[in-house]
Amino acid sequence: GEHDFSIFLPNRKSINSRGKVNRRSPKSDFTDYGLQYTDMTEESNNTLSCFFNLVEEEKMKLRDEFVIALEDIFDIDYACSI
Repeated sequence: GEHDFSIFLPNRKSINSRGKVNRRSPKSDFTDYGLQYTDMTEESNNTLSCFFNLVEEEKMKLRDEFVIALEDIFDIDYACSI
């Protein structure tokens, strides 16, 4: 069934929504789960979207730093070998 959620994001923002859990990890790892949101205010939606955009930007920065480190270690131009 559906539940009300208050989600506290690492950037100190929080959102309130309604939805259901549609994926859970095994009991050995309780931090991995998936939520399907069924009702959310526009403000909460925008806050969550902004947070996911920040996560995506950070992921790309880490990827770029990793590629640069590989190029330095192996003296290659990784971008040209893709």
